[in-house]
Amino acid sequence: MSILQRKILRDMWRSRLLFGAIIILLATGITMFVALYSAFQDLTESEESTYETLKFADVFYKLTPSASLPVGLATQVEGVESAEGRIVQDVPMRRPDSPGSNVLARVISLPDDGRPSVNDIAIRRGDYLDDFFIEAVIIDDKFAEHYGLGPGDSVSLVVLGRETVLEIAGTFTSPEY
Repeated sequence: MSILQRKILRDMWRSRLLFGAIIILLATGITMFVALYSAFQDLTESEESTYETLKFADVFYKLTPSASLPVGLATQVEGVESAEGRIVQDVPMRRPDSPGSNVLARVISLPDDGRPSVNDIAIRRGDYLDDFFIEAVIIDDKFAEHYGLGPGDSVSLVVLGRETVLEIAGTFTSPEY
């Protein structure tokens, strides 16, 4: 071993805490980079999956109830793959944990002839609506979890001044909400 190599080793030994700190700093930096890059990859994959699987819409328009014509015209615009209209209404709902009081529920229509062509929902528990479920709803998974509801339970909505009891067919999540 040369004199210069011995001097380097002695200097390293005298500054061992400094070298240890540098090694820990490098390891922490590499670990953070890998963690952030993995999170970025997961987020990108989740976004692509949402757009591909659930057909998440790029554009939303709020129209008056009598304006059903523009939905049909939208599909004729160049670059529009599909368009779909929905009825969205906020209605009072009897609180499951306190039947004497209400909570505001957003009711969104689904197509009668199958799954939505835009902004589909992912069923978490239970079933999707079909001919078997005539008076049924699918409720948001977080709402159901908060109130302890699930498939087979029922909720009471006040629609147009009339109370309507609907069975819960399932719970869902949606990128739209």
